[in-house]
Amino acid sequence: MLKDAEIQYIADLARIKLSAEEKSKLQGELSLILNFMEQLKELPVDGVVPTTIASGAVNITRPDVPTVADPGVVGAMLEQAPEQKDGFVKVKAILK
Repeated sequence: MLKDAEIQYIADLARIKLSAEEKSKLQGELSLILNFMEQLKELPVDGVVPTTIASGAVNITRPDVPTVADPGVVGAMLEQAPEQKDGFVKVKAILK
């Protein structure tokens, strides 16, 4: 069972505040998950080849070629923006 301090540490990392009830519930749920992971560690995997890509799908990409935007389209987008500066949409900073 996870300790209260460990639950608080996880909450601090996630930058969330938890009530005592939420901490208690999370403590039980995370403990179940960790116990299950311990059970998985005990499975015999000798001879099992590690798999990094199960589907075999491959990313197909195109070259990143810059293009010049149609001034009419840019103007129409900027007209809809609440704030703009130097031809760009101005947004509120979200990172410190």
